[in-house]
Amino acid sequence: MQKIKRKFKNESKLLNLVSKKPKSELLQKKQPNSKIRQDDSYRKIVYPAVLFNNVPEIVIQRLPIYIRILSKIQKQGEPKISSKILGELSGISPGIIRKDLNYFGRFGKQGSGYQVKELKETLKTILGLDGTWNVAVIGLGKLGNAIASYPGFEKAGFRIVALFDTNKTLHGKKIGRITIQSLNELKRSVKTRNIKIAIISTPSNQSQNVVNKLVDSGIKCILNYTQSSLKVPKEIIMKPVDPISTLQSMAFYLKNDHLNK
Repeated sequence: MQKIKRKFKNESKLLNLVSKKPKSELLQKKQPNSKIRQDDSYRKIVYPAVLFNNVPEIVIQRLPIYIRILSKIQKQGEPKISSKILGELSGISPGIIRKDLNYFGRFGKQGSGYQVKELKETLKTILGLDGTWNVAVIGLGKLGNAIASYPGFEKAGFRIVALFDTNKTLHGKKIGRITIQSLNELKRSVKTRNIKIAIISTPSNQSQNVVNKLVDSGIKCILNYTQSSLKVPKEIIMKPVDPISTLQSMAFYLKNDHLNK
């Protein structure tokens, strides 16, 4: 326990430098038990997973919102942003924003706001968005085809590198530059292409079998576009995306519109 506390203290000192040191200097400073990943332009610190193991899920979900807003502000040429402005643009209260950021260290100075570029890059590093993740899509019906064709994934740091389907008539066909493969080739492709994330959009009656194959192949994260409640081992991260259920819950407010007044 004392070892973990010392590690947290050492890494927190690094994060406290965000508002004081240039990004290049921050990223090149090696801390005990941290790994350095070489990049073409500078080195990046890979934070130990134990450092952030008590961060609530809702906080993690808000970090991409902050990054998106900071990116827009940076493009507008603004070097700093206050928690008040960040709150107005995100719809999240300044107090919650400050509390969220405090899970990862101390950012900015009271009264002077945050350095936009440094905060954005540090949050990207914390989320693991300082590189590119390879992704596979399984199930190439209309929805899967649309997912595989969407250009926004790569811009966000997720590169679709493999496509799979159980339908033999689709094998060998291409979506963009990527050839659709048989599910029998999944395990080999996951290993050779270093795929960590899978998106599934298969029919519900195939979903659990597909997920089992994904887990067996070494996939760590699964984005589930099916309407099935799937079972995975506790070490596997699976997130559902279910527009139908969301629409159904929204219908409640349409029927009870007095709740919106």
